[in-house]
Amino acid sequence: MAKPGPPSGNGSRIARGRCRASAQRDWVPTFRLMIPRTSTTSTSSTARRAGAPSRRRRGWTALVAGFATVAGLLAALGVFGLMSYVVRQERREIGVRLALGATPAVMTMMVVTRGVRYAIAGSAAGAGLAVLAGRWLLSSSFGIRDADSLVVLGIAMALALIGAIASWWPGRQAGRVGMLEAMSVE
Repeated sequence: MAKPGPPSGNGSRIARGRCRASAQRDWVPTFRLMIPRTSTTSTSSTARRAGAPSRRRRGWTALVAGFATVAGLLAALGVFGLMSYVVRQERREIGVRLALGATPAVMTMMVVTRGVRYAIAGSAAGAGLAVLAGRWLLSSSFGIRDADSLVVLGIAMALALIGAIASWWPGRQAGRVGMLEAMSVE
């Protein structure tokens, strides 16, 4: 049988007990008989009430993770496009290097290294701006916590990895440039 708890701050009482929803419907009238002038507005379980904030947090976490995923894909697409353009523009130079004895693996690494440099430069600029924006938010807003420097460093490293992966395919294409084809390109 459910036992009424002490009154809470808003004048309500909480009854605790283990039962199914059908049993709750049975004991609510009994509870009203035991304590007159009692109105039962909600017979939800404590676990359901306690889980509501965590469900909201999970929803926000999923939303932010979705935006972060889209941002990572856009960063990869940008680095891929930039490196493809660079390889296309430097096709003649790549052909000359291959004619002079450079291996396709060396050409691939050259392009990937350049892509990683671009990604690291962008990550460093973004991390600096994030730290400045974080300090501004700390000084102008209430309830905003300082960002952990390890998180900012981890994001910068993830973006450098994204840059390396995104520049691998253009680098591979640079290593496959034919010497005669590269010399004939204007």
